[in-house]
Amino acid sequence: MILRSVTIIMFFMQLGCLNAQSLWQVYPDKTERYQLEFNDDFNDNAIDLEKWRVGLPWSRIVMTQDIIYVDQNVKEENGLAKFYIDRKDTLVTLNGWEVDSNYVRKNKITPVDGKYPLKYTGGLIWSKRDFQYGYFEVKFKAAKGQGIWPAFWLYGGNPNYEIDFFELKGEKEKQVHVDVHCPDGCGNFKEGPFGYYRKGFGQWIDVKDEIKDGFNVLAGEWTEKYIKWFLNGKLIAYFDKAPFNLKMGLTSGTGIAKDKAAFAPGPDKNTPFPNEFAVDYINVWTKTEVNKTSPLIFTKKTEGRSALKPQTEALQMNKTKKKKTKYYKKQVKPHAELMTVSIKQMEYTNNLLLNVFGESVSTATANLTSSKGKATSFVLIKGENLLDLSGVEPGEYVLEIKLNDKILNETILVK
Repeated sequence: MILRSVTIIMFFMQLGCLNAQSLWQVYPDKTERYQLEFNDDFNDNAIDLEKWRVGLPWSRIVMTQDIIYVDQNVKEENGLAKFYIDRKDTLVTLNGWEVDSNYVRKNKITPVDGKYPLKYTGGLIWSKRDFQYGYFEVKFKAAKGQGIWPAFWLYGGNPNYEIDFFELKGEKEKQVHVDVHCPDGCGNFKEGPFGYYRKGFGQWIDVKDEIKDGFNVLAGEWTEKYIKWFLNGKLIAYFDKAPFNLKMGLTSGTGIAKDKAAFAPGPDKNTPFPNEFAVDYINVWTKTEVNKTSPLIFTKKTEGRSALKPQTEALQMNKTKKKKTKYYKKQVKPHAELMTVSIKQMEYTNNLLLNVFGESVSTATANLTSSKGKATSFVLIKGENLLDLSGVEPGEYVLEIKLNDKILNETILVK
């Protein structure tokens, strides 16, 4: 077979405070373009309360988990959002709608001076804006310990529509859970001997050793036709039974499981407390037209601080092929040739963060060439790449990215 070099011209548009930041999905025959609509790199000293609220929108209490979400269990430090769960007996005054009367009766819970006992405090953030469709991306480090239950998901109410981009369990170091929830079954019905019944979609996916140590990137692509799940650029799940035609809030944080309940088992004597779930960044990219002509505007920082080095060792090119699981073969349509490239200026720094994902990526390089012909070359790995532009003079440049037989040219205006 003869390979032809395909040239794809990529342009960035200026996005105000987000600068000009874009993501492309590169297929053999087409390119899908996204721009950054919402982002938090968690580089400040506190959670941005213009973007997030702490706890669930309707309550900070989940009685069935014996948990209350509190401000002090969400911290932002060293470029990370850290969500803590702690075993801490707490008496809480609840509003009427927060009391689960069936749960109280079943577990014979007696309030003390009108207050209800809870065993855990947790950390969770929920977006103050809603989203409909997009490419939702989180870089995270999994928590460890039986019963710990971190998640990254969309919730739309109406009454209980939900897309779980991931749910983790501290004791399941080699698995990720994905799911969709909706009252009408999302069209996911199967005929049986007694008529139609709802067939569950959610499943634990074997990801080998990828999430066991270090940071990883999980992305969910939600369109009007399908939902796809990617772990470090590899497609791990696919759902196309029915679209979700509504807006949803985005949330991330950590919860607790209980014995004989959802996601059992709960904590045991070896579960460490307080327990930390860390997130490096959250991005929401939305699809836009490919033929934009504005260059990327790169603004140099005169007093910018150094960026944390990429910590996602699992993203680096792995030359040993991993055996795909049965679930992967059943649920995922083949997209092995898909490559994803994103680029953005890291906050407070003179670095470009360039992510390269794709099972088919074998070679990757970048060349930055000035209008005077001066060139700087970079060898790219699959995963995160930091391109240091601190020594680059102001002016217009072309960034040429080579991925296998694909060539992508980017115009950058350094100011």
